[in-house]
Amino acid sequence: MKRIGNGRMAVVYKLNDHQALKLFNKKVPMEFIMDEYSICKHVNELGVSSPKVYDIIEKDGQKGILYEFIPGKTYLDILMSNGQVDGNPGAEMANEHLNIHNSKSTVLKDLKDIIKESIRVVDIDEDIKEKLINYLERLPNGDTVCHLDFHPDNLIKNKDNFTVIDWANATKGCKAADVYNTILTISSGTVPPGTPKEVENLINTMRMELSAEYLEHYLQNSDITKEDVYRWKLPILVYRLSHGISEERDDLIRKIKDLASNI
Repeated sequence: MKRIGNGRMAVVYKLNDHQALKLFNKKVPMEFIMDEYSICKHVNELGVSSPKVYDIIEKDGQKGILYEFIPGKTYLDILMSNGQVDGNPGAEMANEHLNIHNSKSTVLKDLKDIIKESIRVVDIDEDIKEKLINYLERLPNGDTVCHLDFHPDNLIKNKDNFTVIDWANATKGCKAADVYNTILTISSGTVPPGTPKEVENLINTMRMELSAEYLEHYLQNSDITKEDVYRWKLPILVYRLSHGISEERDDLIRKIKDLASNI
C-alpha cells in the first residue's frame, strides 16, 4: 500500500490503480464510519462527481472504507507547485460547486441541524448561543446537496476533468451556506510553522484572488446574491469553531461575538 493522504482521523492508501483505502484511527467510532459510507453511497447514487464507494473492510484491526482510486493531482498541489494555474482557477472551482448544487436530497442530514449541534458544543456564552439559534431559524431552509468542505485540496484534476473527494460532511440545505463555507476555508487556512515570509505572502495573495474569482463566477451563474451568502457568515463561523482548530479558536470567537452583538 502507498500512503497518498492523511488527516486527523484517517490515512488514505492507494491499493492499486483502481482502489483506495481510507483507514480510520482505532478511536474513531464505527457509527462515524458508517455515516460516511452511507453519505458517499447516497452521493454516488445522485450522480454527483465523487469517487465510487465500495465497502467497509477491516485491516490489521482497523476499520476502513474502500473507495475508487482517482488519479491526478489535487487543485491545491497544482496551485502550490508554481504559484499559478492556466485559465481561471476560481471560475473552475465555482463551476464544479454549481454542478454539485444542481443536485437535491431528502436523505442527507439537514445543514441547520448540524449547525445547531455546533452551537451547542462550542465554548461561548449561553446568551450568545440563544441569539445564534434564533438567528439561524430565520435563515432559509433548503434541500440542495452541500459538500460543506469544498476547497482546492478536495478537488482532484485529471486532464480536463475534476472529481470532488471527501464527502464525509455533506448535508442538505441552503447552497449559500456552502458557498460561504468555501470562502472561509480558502481564506482562513493556516500555513505550516517555519514557512518563509515571502512564501506565506504569496499564499495569502493567492487565497484572496482565488476566493474573489470563485465568488464572482459563482454569483454570475447562480440565482443567489452576495448578501444571501454573507447572511450565513455567523453560523458558518460557529461551524468552523466546532472543528477545534486551536490556531483559529481565538480569532473565530472574537468574530462570532462581534457579529452576534449586532443581531
